[in-house]
Amino acid sequence: MSLHKRTLGKLASAACWLLLGTLLIETVDYVFDARLRAHTVPKCRWTDNSPAPDPFPYLARWCFLTKEVVMLRLYDKEGRTLLAERMFDYPDFPRIYWKSKKLGYQTLTGDDEIALPPSKLDLWRTRLP
Repeated sequence: MSLHKRTLGKLASAACWLLLGTLLIETVDYVFDARLRAHTVPKCRWTDNSPAPDPFPYLARWCFLTKEVVMLRLYDKEGRTLLAERMFDYPDFPRIYWKSKKLGYQTLTGDDEIALPPSKLDLWRTRLP
């Protein structure tokens, strides 16, 4: 076997192990997040945040899961159908704001957004535990 083929084989093997390791870490992280949500969401005191002057058919709700972890949920206007969900770290009262086609929120590392209407991936994620 040539040196070139052996090198490519080793690189492919390393890439495969890297991918498997990343998937394992992401899975473990998701399990910890799901466990946190399962234990704390039923006890949450939710705070509503509606867009002003109310141009969107949405309602945002948030609560602290722990001292610095915020759960943000986007619902339909009546608050019945969950459309998107985010967990993020923030040490203080969270800053949530509405843009023309986005729901924005501030995290420890900067600002992030949920598209309005939410993506199909967001809708699918709300069905996961």
